Amino acid sequence: MNRCISNNSCIWCPCCRCRPPIIIRCPTGPTGPTGSTGATGPTGSTGSTGATGPTGSTGSTGATGPTGPTGNTGATGPTGPTGNTGATGPTGPRGEGCASLGEQILNGGMEDFIDDLPVSWNSTTPVSIESVDQAGRVHSGNLSVNMQDGSDLYQDVDIKAGCYYVLSFFAHGEGQQIGLRATITFLDDQNNQLLTNQLIVREQDLINSNRSFGYFRLVSGAAPSGAVKARIAFYVVAGGGQSMDLDDVSFMVA
Repeated sequence: MNRCISNNSCIWCPCCRCRPPIIIRCPTGPTGPTGSTGATGPTGSTGSTGATGPTGSTGSTGATGPTGPTGNTGATGPTGPTGNTGATGPTGPRGEGCASLGEQILNGGMEDFIDDLPVSWNSTTPVSIESVDQAGRVHSGNLSVNMQDGSDLYQDVDIKAGCYYVLSFFAHGEGQQIGLRATITFLDDQNNQLLTNQLIVREQDLINSNRSFGYFRLVSGAAPSGAVKARIAFYVVAGGGQSMDLDDVSFMVA
């Protein structure tokens, strides 16, 4: 065997004899068993950061979040252009409140008199009024009323507010210098005047030939709110003792 043996006096090998100690290089023996692991050494310093890896794929869309609160109302936009006027609708039926009641004047034909004042009529100048029955001075029937300069004649008639009315009459001049004013005045329940409509007949417009009468007509505006009656009145202005004959007065819903 190539293994050296030593004792107190010499180192020898099977291939040599005892001699003074010398260093003899013997063949390497088999590796012994691994010893136990030694204690862990200190951690080494951190290495440099590695290169950034490639971007991962996009994840799926998350769920929709809750609706946020309603925002403030925006400012009002400018007014748009005016549209075209629509077609006029059909005329509605006449309201029952203004249905015709027929003739509303009493003794409009001037056929009944008391002391030369026609029945149902009033005057602040009764001495300037008288009945007439002469041929050519009566429009119809047997009598008419003659009104002298400065005279008046009136009658109050019940009406309904909101309705329109028409006054008509026949007049004849006894002379050429005669003027006439006919009025419809709406009154409240305290006799306060609310609205007056008038018709003025000038001297040249009043017929004065024998047996001829002029026909005159006045349409009122709507009777105002609060009106309960209308005063139908006639006023005469005549010169030189001249006068006017009045007959067949009518007043009704227009």
